[in-house]
Amino acid sequence: MSDQSGYRAFRTHAIEQGRDTVKRLAISDYDESADVHSRYTQRIALRAARRWVQNNVSDLLAEDSDQALHIRRMLGIPASQSLAKPEAWPWYGKLGIFFVPHWLTWQYTRRQLAKTRTYEGRSFLYETFYERVVTCRLNRYTPAVDQAIQGMPLLSYERARQLDRLDAGWFMAVRKVGVESFARIEHYARYGSFRLKGPLANLLALTNVVQTEAELAWLDYQMKERYHAHAPEITPEALRTFKQAIDLLLANGVKRKQVAGIFRHDLDAIDPDRLEVNLQLIVASGAAGAEAIYEVIGESLWRASSANWAFVLDVVKARSADQIQHFKRMLAHYCKPSSLLVEHLIALGASVEDLAHCQTLILELNKREGEGEPLAEIALLAGAPYCLSFEQIGQCCTYLARPGALQEYLAVIERHGYGYPEAVLGFQRAYTDIGVQSLETWLEIKGQRKPRKERELVDWIMRCAGTLAAQPYHYLLATVPMPEFSHLCQAERVVRFGTGTLQYLVEDKGLDSFKAIMDWYYKARGVHTLCCWDLNSTSRVLLDDAFRRNHFAAFTENLSCIMRAIDDRVLADIGYRHKQPDDAARERYDERREALAQAECLKLLPRLPAILNQTGGVLLPSMVRHAWSSAEQLQEKMDALVPLVESLLMGRGPSGAELQAQEVEAISMIYKADSHSVRSQWKNVLGFESHMAGLKLWDGYPMRWARSIRRMEKRLERSSLQALVQAKTISAKICSKKDFTDVCQAIRSKRLYDKSRDPQSVAAHLGVLFAASREDSLIGSWLETDLGQITALEDFSADIAEGLEQLDTLFTSTLPDALEAHMPAFVVSFSDEQADSLAKRMVGEAHLAESQTGRGRLQAALSHTQAIVLATCANWLKREQGKFTAMPANDEVTELQAFVSKYPAVFFARQAANLCTRDDTDMWKEERHAHMVVFDPVQRRLVGMAMIYFESIPALHPTKRCLIVRAINPMDEMLATHTVHSIVNAFFDVAVSIAQENELAAVLFPNPGGMHLLSNQSTVEKYFKKRLIERAEPYRQIEPGASAANWRTRPRRLNTRFYAYAEGQQQVSELYAVWANSQITLTAQKRRSVEYIDL
Repeated sequence: MSDQSGYRAFRTHAIEQGRDTVKRLAISDYDESADVHSRYTQRIALRAARRWVQNNVSDLLAEDSDQALHIRRMLGIPASQSLAKPEAWPWYGKLGIFFVPHWLTWQYTRRQLAKTRTYEGRSFLYETFYERVVTCRLNRYTPAVDQAIQGMPLLSYERARQLDRLDAGWFMAVRKVGVESFARIEHYARYGSFRLKGPLANLLALTNVVQTEAELAWLDYQMKERYHAHAPEITPEALRTFKQAIDLLLANGVKRKQVAGIFRHDLDAIDPDRLEVNLQLIVASGAAGAEAIYEVIGESLWRASSANWAFVLDVVKARSADQIQHFKRMLAHYCKPSSLLVEHLIALGASVEDLAHCQTLILELNKREGEGEPLAEIALLAGAPYCLSFEQIGQCCTYLARPGALQEYLAVIERHGYGYPEAVLGFQRAYTDIGVQSLETWLEIKGQRKPRKERELVDWIMRCAGTLAAQPYHYLLATVPMPEFSHLCQAERVVRFGTGTLQYLVEDKGLDSFKAIMDWYYKARGVHTLCCWDLNSTSRVLLDDAFRRNHFAAFTENLSCIMRAIDDRVLADIGYRHKQPDDAARERYDERREALAQAECLKLLPRLPAILNQTGGVLLPSMVRHAWSSAEQLQEKMDALVPLVESLLMGRGPSGAELQAQEVEAISMIYKADSHSVRSQWKNVLGFESHMAGLKLWDGYPMRWARSIRRMEKRLERSSLQALVQAKTISAKICSKKDFTDVCQAIRSKRLYDKSRDPQSVAAHLGVLFAASREDSLIGSWLETDLGQITALEDFSADIAEGLEQLDTLFTSTLPDALEAHMPAFVVSFSDEQADSLAKRMVGEAHLAESQTGRGRLQAALSHTQAIVLATCANWLKREQGKFTAMPANDEVTELQAFVSKYPAVFFARQAANLCTRDDTDMWKEERHAHMVVFDPVQRRLVGMAMIYFESIPALHPTKRCLIVRAINPMDEMLATHTVHSIVNAFFDVAVSIAQENELAAVLFPNPGGMHLLSNQSTVEKYFKKRLIERAEPYRQIEPGASAANWRTRPRRLNTRFYAYAEGQQQVSELYAVWANSQITLTAQKRRSVEYIDL
């Protein structure tokens, strides 16, 4: 084989071997003369092949020494230079080199490397032969080292040692703009000095974007994230693309300083081909120059499709840079918008600025596939009587996305006086949820009553149309005076009870004013499930009994029980309707059934009061079925039922192997379990009462749940509530450091000292306090969701009183604690100058010490502001909470009884709570497990339950057991009318009482771990997360002799193992202690065995 053909084969093999490294090849390894534009693909492959040869010289020579010629040719190494790795120097050689002057070794290396043509060849020779010669001992041979050796004046020993620590791209870029001073080169090329990558800086120098040293300052900016420190290297293909884009921008008159910032944008998106077409469109349209347009829209020049550019320029007819910048979203849209729609808007008189306001609408309507443009509806909105401006039409996306019923819908609101533009926009929220007829109905009910704002009216209509019927409203309006719109809002609470209930209250009980009805509502208990639409003799008897007791929870179930019993008797007599042969027979059947039902009802009614009196207002199916029996038989049944129910309401009940029908019904009624489950699971849950034998348990633990329903006499001060949202916005701006000067201008110290100040006047100061505490998890949660939810609550909503209580907690404890923890870090985040400026704006120069630094003055200003602002908010909340009518003590809380039990009937409490483990009897069989059940002794029903566990937690005490509480589940109707805070704390109060009585080590609850381990009720879960888990601290040893620790406000978090289901199932690794016995101590050995969690 000839030398030429042999070299070709060698070269082909090297290119194949180096192909895998092409994508990883860094452009920073190219020297200044590298041409990445001409035949760049072949050059990349050749460079990779050279690199492969460089790294494998020894192996190639070992395979075939004749390949030395090919290696020299490919790496450009002269024949006079050996390729074989030299032997190590003897000790005297190593010693002697230290006495050779640096300048001599440097000049010698320069002469030897100058004979080699390629960078890879010089790199190979240096690393193989001359690295030990150069006395400055460079760690690696880089392009910066290569350039310094080849083309720079002799460097001193100290400066030469810095060469391999310099960014090669920046090294070349700085030299390109004429800097030869090594000190200046080092300033720019040292890694970390500039944020722009070296290859990109070098490209900007090579393309003459940067021409002087002073212009290098243009390159000190942050790149897009993908190309940060650990991102993939920038390839030659990418550099070629960037150069084409740069050349196009320069050729179209974009200033060099603007072009220098091109890499602020996403590098992957730079598309020179699209850029060229878009620039041609701009020139052809006669729009502003590329320089002005690039200044305002940046990367949209090459990211936006040419079709969208043509649309903006030719259809919208945007010409100036200011006009074009308003259409950035249209340019970036995934497809071209509708020309017909834009032309229609222009025909109606829309200017380019008007079209910018309609941009969202145009793009949203563009998503409607297969549907025509709503041109007639747009004209309807723009014309009389609605006369919406184009800016307002741009906000009508909901209307125009479903235009079919728009004309009729608008006619309804216009007929009721809401045809002006602001109202039309306000009613848009209800457009897709409420039909035209429904809207007409509720506006008629509203009548001439005036809400404060259209939003209140729309909110009321949406709530009513979604959940309420109009008939009860019509009855109320016809029978009691309701002159104010606020009366309609408050009436939502009672109209849901049905027309029959309202008729009973007005006609039977004489509540002939709206105030009287609401007085009854606020005092009534158990009305959450009350509903009666037809007031007849049966419902009257039941309502009379409930009214006398002032407990209505059993009414609906009692009525259903009676109806089922009557139906059973009627069906037993006349059979089923579907068995009738024809329509005439079915008609006769219906008449007879109605007559028989009335007759049976008349027989039952005289006995109902006596039955209700003896059963405490609760009816069982078996009891009602015997209501038609003799008085003796009925009394016998009641004598057996009453003690059974009383026993069940004490957490006990039957414990025999076989259940009687009446026992099954009683258990099903109390625990809301189906009778089949009770019968089928009874044997599996029977006989575990002895598990509780070793515990000292009371015959009932009193509980008090605070009622959340409070009567509000006056409307809230909305301006102060909205000020909280304003403060949240200001805090975000302060934290982002954007528009810092503008934010400071909004803070005025004189407002802090105004005697009539309120949250609205000090909103900016409150915003600073929020910013200072924003890193706190609780404050972060408030700012993210809670503040917005509370400020959005309606004045007469059921949750408004609790919302104000939460705000009170925020300003009295949560925010002060967060400020104490996070204020120092907030102060340090500002420069002295910024801190001083902010401090002056907050409190004024007169209240600051001159001797302090800027940060010290800000610290003092924050403390001063905190005292005034929090006091202002506390006073405001006190006034707002005073708008709720004081209620008698017995009306503010519900007195309950809790029991800890392992009686078999108590197992079915988990069915009432609808737990996912409701059928898991393996858990029930464990000795550590029991239920805490809570009953209302007056309403005689289950109102809540929790699972409790008695087991040892070695991390707390080696022998004493702990009490773990989970699955706290109040029933829905109780949760709707009582505060979550009082419910959870009542369960913990009972748990602590049990722990103290039995000398247990602690009371804990588990981390939910993404499961519903703490509650099935989302509001209770949220309470645990925000009030307990997020405030938890790591568990530490309790000091010997310390009193019993109550950690309710700051639970202690510890790592340990707990199984939330049966042993071995659903392991939890974190528990939170809310109370601990004072006798808990940890020995040093035990402390070492516990893994603590740091905050």
